[in-house]
Amino acid sequence: MVLTIDLQPKQGQLYDLMEHSDCINIGYGGSRGGGKSHGARAIMLLRRIEHKRTPGLIFRRTYPELLANHIEPIFKEYPALRPYYNVGDKILRLPEKMGGGSISFGYAENPGDLGHFQGHQYMDILIDEATKLRQDEIDFLRTIRRCPGVPDLSCKMVLTCNPGGVGHNYIKRVMIDRLFQENEIPESFAFIPAFGWDNVEWARAALADDKLNARAYYSWTDDQRFRYFITRTQYGRDLNALPETLRIQHLLGRWDYFEGQVFPEFNAKDHNLDNWLDPDDEDAIIDFVRDQRKVNAHDHASTGISAHLLTAINCDEDVFAYAEYYRKDRLISEHSKSIKTLIEPFGQPEYTLIDPSTEAKTLQNGKELYSVQYAYQLQGLSMLAAHRASIEVGIDLIKEHLKVNPLHRNPFTQMGPSARLFVSQRRCPNLWREMSELQVQNEDGKITYIGSDHANDCLRYILVSRPKAAAQKQMDILQLPTIQQIATRAADKFSQTFGRDRNEGSWY
Repeated sequence: MVLTIDLQPKQGQLYDLMEHSDCINIGYGGSRGGGKSHGARAIMLLRRIEHKRTPGLIFRRTYPELLANHIEPIFKEYPALRPYYNVGDKILRLPEKMGGGSISFGYAENPGDLGHFQGHQYMDILIDEATKLRQDEIDFLRTIRRCPGVPDLSCKMVLTCNPGGVGHNYIKRVMIDRLFQENEIPESFAFIPAFGWDNVEWARAALADDKLNARAYYSWTDDQRFRYFITRTQYGRDLNALPETLRIQHLLGRWDYFEGQVFPEFNAKDHNLDNWLDPDDEDAIIDFVRDQRKVNAHDHASTGISAHLLTAINCDEDVFAYAEYYRKDRLISEHSKSIKTLIEPFGQPEYTLIDPSTEAKTLQNGKELYSVQYAYQLQGLSMLAAHRASIEVGIDLIKEHLKVNPLHRNPFTQMGPSARLFVSQRRCPNLWREMSELQVQNEDGKITYIGSDHANDCLRYILVSRPKAAAQKQMDILQLPTIQQIATRAADKFSQTFGRDRNEGSWY
């Protein structure tokens, strides 16, 4: 039996990483139509032929996906293999003349189904559409990537993936951002980006019309293939014609835009405070926040991440997040000491908010019970319980502040349009990351938010607990000449300073 297994250039890169590198966790993905599933499946078969009597596993979340994307395609591509497939066991056992290896087809649709793989072992594991699995599920499958008798670092896991899904944040962290935690080994991870224009199959008809072949196609630059893909292939034209957010996801395969993203409007151009304030010039930031209303917020965790966010709010209710604290698994006294050091250069806030549930959460000092909120007070950090509101209300308020309003002037340029929320990407990297990556799933009317949200919770506490803003704000009165706006603002500030105490019910 002779099988012809052809690999495109990106698929060849994957094969080289599996055969000739120490990388054992290989991501392969990006946009739709990049030939990921076919390429990884073909390499799985090739490795079973070359590495004799070794087992491999092709895994997808559900059986219908597995059947449609791998079981049926492999026998369509290589019909001579069908007699060697056991339908009941879902295992393809190759004959000895083809290496005698095996490929199992696995899935886990329900909680607990992964337990059925306990004790199994595979030299190679392909998790197709890996972002549909949680990190703990991927980690579990990694424990059965083992094969006695093969050289060290020969067992590989391939994660094909598109942006979005419950595993998006994990895949993005280790494969795209290369931010590693605890015992993760950076050099064991590699990533190959895949795009629709990497896959010549979409362009076969157009190339034939132009009397060209695949060799000519792959001799072009990446940009030339992209242009050909979106102009000469139906699939490419379809992806290019999608609404911009979907085009970014499905055609360009960017990991900062994906299905289910909570804050797709959040972007560096409109919302990055660093565009106007140098994040390394702390004196300039101190000068900026000095005349603003300073409001902080804290999200406590007895285990895991505790976050503290520093914001300034001007008289037009623009919110500026300019510093953060983000640490895990520390005592309240340790958190408090670090937070006080962080706050000191900027001056004490008017008030600090904390998760309202901390009023009820209790600690014990041997003789008495007291709240987490009170524990921080004992360390010199007085905090008020944030206003109780649903997560959805807080999310909606954040989105409202992110909205670029044509009737609102940027507080730095005095030109419109502008958002009302500005976050320093450099000084608040975890808030920036959380807002960029937070996802929402709506299943049968049940809304679930996916992703870390510790710093994001702090922002929610601040926005839901703000006093009611003025009915009319100076920066929204675009009909007035600029000189009149300045005069109005000056008069208001004079009244606030000399007319009444700023804390007596004042909105600023």
